[in-house]
Amino acid sequence: MVAEVSDPAGTLVALLSELAVAVYDSPPHREAVRRAAGHELTSRQMAAVVALARRPGATMSELAAALGVGRAAASELVERLVQKGVVRRTQDAADRRAVRLDLSPRARALADAMQAGWRAEVEAAFADAPRLDPSALTAFLEDLLRRMKGPRRR
Repeated sequence: MVAEVSDPAGTLVALLSELAVAVYDSPPHREAVRRAAGHELTSRQMAAVVALARRPGATMSELAAALGVGRAAASELVERLVQKGVVRRTQDAADRRAVRLDLSPRARALADAMQAGWRAEVEAAFADAPRLDPSALTAFLEDLLRRMKGPRRR
């Protein structure tokens, strides 16, 4: 694939849209959805699962910040995920007022399997592009993600 040099931002926007669809339609994601049958998740709930997969033991405030929502919305979201058996709440050993959040063992296994499949694809792509700097690309994508999420909503 040859990158469009006359409009790099426009090309990246088109590629990000295609990448989002490809990730959603990828075998690792389809397999995780198949194995999670009975755990119908909304897009916001799936965003919370992804956030907790990256941040095991997060507090409610940390999850709310990661999702760009207020604590009340995060608390309601977590309650639904707890009811579905996807998220567990535990009391923080150091601060008994704080609650820590983590994925249930089954949800963790599904998230890990899905991410392992995606990791294999990313590693293969990096191997095919030896001149690409993975650190620079990661930093760019993290910055882009922060910008796209925008300021924290309340």
